[in-house]
Amino acid sequence: MLKPHVQVTSGQTSVVLNKPFIHGNYHFQSPFSLLVPSKHTNKNNVGVSISHRGKGNNIIKASLLGRLVSSKDKTATERVTVNVVVQRETAPLIEKPQSLRDKTNDFLGVANFSVELISTQKDPETGKQRKMKCFPESKKGGKKDKVMNYEAKVDIPKDFGDVGAVIIENDFEREIYMKTISLHYHSSDHKLVNFSCESWVQSKRDSYLPSQTPSGLKELRNEELKRLRGNGKGERKEYERVYDYDVYNDLGVPDKSSELSRPVLGGPQHPYPRRCRTGRPQTKTDLSSESRSKTAFYVPRDETFAEVKQNDFASRRIALGIKSLIPFLESNMFDEKFPNFTDIDKMFKEGYEITDKSISGDKSIKEMLALHVGTKLYSSVLVAESLVDNVIKFKQPPTADMDKFFWFRDEEFARQTIAGLNPCCLQLVTEWPLKSELDPSIYGPQESKITTEIIEQQLKAYDYTLLDARREKKLYLLDYHDVLLPYVSKVRKLEKRTLYGSRTLFFLTPYGTLMPMAIELTRPPMDGKPQWKEVYTPNSNWHSTDIWLWKLAKAHVLAHDATVHQLAKNTLLC
Repeated sequence: MLKPHVQVTSGQTSVVLNKPFIHGNYHFQSPFSLLVPSKHTNKNNVGVSISHRGKGNNIIKASLLGRLVSSKDKTATERVTVNVVVQRETAPLIEKPQSLRDKTNDFLGVANFSVELISTQKDPETGKQRKMKCFPESKKGGKKDKVMNYEAKVDIPKDFGDVGAVIIENDFEREIYMKTISLHYHSSDHKLVNFSCESWVQSKRDSYLPSQTPSGLKELRNEELKRLRGNGKGERKEYERVYDYDVYNDLGVPDKSSELSRPVLGGPQHPYPRRCRTGRPQTKTDLSSESRSKTAFYVPRDETFAEVKQNDFASRRIALGIKSLIPFLESNMFDEKFPNFTDIDKMFKEGYEITDKSISGDKSIKEMLALHVGTKLYSSVLVAESLVDNVIKFKQPPTADMDKFFWFRDEEFARQTIAGLNPCCLQLVTEWPLKSELDPSIYGPQESKITTEIIEQQLKAYDYTLLDARREKKLYLLDYHDVLLPYVSKVRKLEKRTLYGSRTLFFLTPYGTLMPMAIELTRPPMDGKPQWKEVYTPNSNWHSTDIWLWKLAKAHVLAHDATVHQLAKNTLLC
């Protein structure tokens, strides 16, 4: 039976398993860990605990000569080498300067964090947790290395028991990103225990259910749960991991003007999903509203971007500059349509040369780009990567590296449905035949044109019937029919624009991948014409026209996916 991960802690606030950012120089301590079965094997993959100390409460470090930590009874101990791998906080090009203390400690090989091993068993004499602490030394590496390595040696009692958690106490004045911790036993069996805190990496070993938590770790686990829940008091700090929730009471700015006051979203009067509680002060003129901070909105630390990802995300703001150039690009560089696929490839391989012609008044193209993305970011990133010698290049999608026609494939269309904008819109087919819930007097007949015969014709390749597929829960539906159909007539009044309501049926193959079975496009009654609907299937008769109609139908579905994401999810529900 699959056992879920269990997290434990000692301290105040902790770091979640998936994104273990370790802060230093803050007024809190926050470890976490993932528990493993008490039975040791030659290789165990477990979680890692992390804790933080605040300025003024920094952990006292061992002296330079105290790098080896030994137990009192050397006759009943075994040597263990502790290896710690830390990822650089930022890319070398934009790495933030270290403090003088951090630089000095790194130069001398002094560890700025400690590793504390926690046993799954309590001490039978004292009833307290068994702990062993060591202080890893930094191992020299090049500035271009993507990771930094630390190592310590510790003698632990042979009756110490299994290591069920590790607490990292960080005394850096900068945050660090912990990747892995390994325990190499020097005994005859050369046992290796791995602690992984990589983002979004799950343990390969079974973990304890809460009811099976070892006694030595129960207290840590309970404390961690309390800190994650929060107590509903105080203002949240950027380094905290508290998952507390509140209503949307910060939409207005009543202190500036009564016209800027907004009602509270959430609660019985205006039901609405909750947001993360921030605990900011109330406004002066409306006690039901929360004031806005000049700093960024509070997000639990594990949900925020690492600095490398944040800078990468910011550098892609080039898209905003490209948007301002679209009218110029259309009139000076592109024809109305791409004449062939070779011209599409040129965007990625050769790029397009930009003339010195000015756009938007007196501003040049480069000035417009710098205006949109920021002068500093433009100078450090855009000039180097996106605008060299007046040539704009577009980054080729990684999926196109091996197959530039990957977007033609039905497998890729199905993959994009899951990995794309709205994977939660994909639903299991629970009723058959498919029917609309819209008013038939306005939008036409409710029955879908996707029939049993059409689907079973597609399922023959997998030796399935419709009944088998439904019974084994292998049919899934991406349904934008009722969502978009009321807007079809309005969109079609716009020049060079069209829209349909769509239904897409997928089959879960024996290989664990989705394959599209059929796409239905619908247009409601309009302009004196009755309702129109058509079903498209892959490889229906290998006629060239049908093949291209199928590809166009997939393009419509992808457009619908993006439209619903941008309009319904981002605009109306946020």
